[in-house]
Amino acid sequence: MLSSMPKTYRVAPDFTLPDDQGNPVTLSSFRGKTVVLYFYPKDDTTGCTQEACEFKSRMPKFRKLNAVVLGVSPDSVKSHAKFKAKHMLNYPLLADLDHAVCEAWGLWIQKRLYGHYYMGVDRTTYIIDARGRIVRAFLKVNPAGHAAEVAAALADRTARTAGSRRLRALLVALLAMQFSLTPRPMLAQAVEAPAAEPSRWGVLLLGAQMNVITQHLTPLHSPYDGVNSLQPGGDTKTSYAYGAYVGAKLGNSLSAYVDIEMIRGEGVSRVIGLGGPTNGDVIRQGSADLGDGPYVARAFVRYVRGAGAAMDTLARAQDQVPLVVASRRFEVWAGLMAVTDLFDLNRYANSTRRQFMNWALFQNTAWDFAADTRGYSNGVAVAVLTPTWAVRAGAFQMPTRANGNVFDSDLSRAYGTQLEFTFARPRTGTVIRTLAWLNAARMGNYRAAIAQGLATST
Repeated sequence: MLSSMPKTYRVAPDFTLPDDQGNPVTLSSFRGKTVVLYFYPKDDTTGCTQEACEFKSRMPKFRKLNAVVLGVSPDSVKSHAKFKAKHMLNYPLLADLDHAVCEAWGLWIQKRLYGHYYMGVDRTTYIIDARGRIVRAFLKVNPAGHAAEVAAALADRTARTAGSRRLRALLVALLAMQFSLTPRPMLAQAVEAPAAEPSRWGVLLLGAQMNVITQHLTPLHSPYDGVNSLQPGGDTKTSYAYGAYVGAKLGNSLSAYVDIEMIRGEGVSRVIGLGGPTNGDVIRQGSADLGDGPYVARAFVRYVRGAGAAMDTLARAQDQVPLVVASRRFEVWAGLMAVTDLFDLNRYANSTRRQFMNWALFQNTAWDFAADTRGYSNGVAVAVLTPTWAVRAGAFQMPTRANGNVFDSDLSRAYGTQLEFTFARPRTGTVIRTLAWLNAARMGNYRAAIAQGLATST
C-alpha cells in the first residue's frame, strides 16, 4: 500500500540512497543545512533535463542560502552518472531504483499517456529546513521556471527567519525596558497613598497568552473524497498560539502598540472541508507559506481627545495602556491592526483566543472585512464615543488576492470601508449596533465568468 505525502512542518521521512557515484547518501546527514529535495520521473527526458539544468544554473544562489540540492528518480546509478556528466550538473542525483523512497513519500502514482496507464513519479519538490522539517511542498511541478520559483521561496523564507530573530530581540528589549521602567513597590507604609493618575510616559508589557487546542475527528463514511474534502479517515491535531502585547504611553493623548504572535501546529483535516472551520487560531497560518516563526500582528498608534468633566478609567489590558479619559471623546487609530479590534465588538463572540473557536461564532460571518492571510490590515479609523452612543468609521487596505498576504497599493481602486452606529443603555446592558461595509478590490465578475463558460462550453 502506498504511503501518503508527508505533511509540512513535520520531520521529513529519512532514507539512504546511492548517489550518481554509488556512495550512500542519508537525508538526515544534512541537518544544519536547508535541503531542496526534488523528485523527477526520468533522466534525460525533455522536462527532467530542463528542470535539472535550471537547478544547475541557480546553484550559486542555493549555496549562498546555505542550501543543498538533491535530485531523486527511479533511474540507476549508471544512468544518473551519464545524465550528470552530459549536462555537467553540479549537485548529487540519488538512485531510487526500486522506487521504495518514492512510495514512502506518496509520489509513486498511476499515470496516463495516450490512453495507457502506468506507474511513475509525481514530479514534486520539498524544502526541508535545518532541523529536518518539511517547510514547503511544490506539487504538480511545471519544470519551466521551477528552480527560480524554489530559489525565490527559499530566499523569502530566509529573510523572514532573519526578521523573526530581530523580532525576538526586540521583544526581549521591550521586556527589559518594561522591568526597568516599572516602579518598585515601597516597603510597608503606615497609610496607603491615594491612587494616582497613570504616568504620562512609559513602556508596558500589557500581557502574554498561550493557547493550546487539541481536536479529534472521528472516521466517517463519505461517498466522495477530494483534495479539499473533510478527511473521512479521521484525524487528531494540536495547534499552539503564542502572543505578547506591548504598549507605550507617549503623553496624555497618544499611545502606541506592538503585538507579536506565533502560530504553530495544525488543525484537523488541514482546516478544510467544513463551511465553518473549527480552529480559528490555525486559520491565521493561512494557505500561503508564512512559516511558523514570530511575526508582527499589530503595530499602530491611538490618539484620544476628550470633552467634558465626566471621566472613565481604562484599565490595563491587551492593546490598552492604563488611561483616564473623558467619557465623551474622539479617537483616531492608524497602522497595522485587525478591523475586528474596532468594529462589531460583541462581548460574547468576538475572539478566537478567549471565546469560541468556530468560524461561525467568533465573528459575524456575513461581514467580509479587509484582511490579509492572518486577519490583519493597514488602515485608519476614527470614533466618537459617549456613554449612550458611538459612531465608528474606518478604511483599510485590501489584499491583491482573497485572503492573500500582499496588500494592494492602488488605494483608489482597492479598499475596505466600515461605518458602525452603536446605541447603548448602560443600566440594562442593552446594546444595538448597525454596521455597514463596502469593499472594492480586484475581484472576479460572476456574469463574465458564466458568459465565458457558456461561450467555451467549460
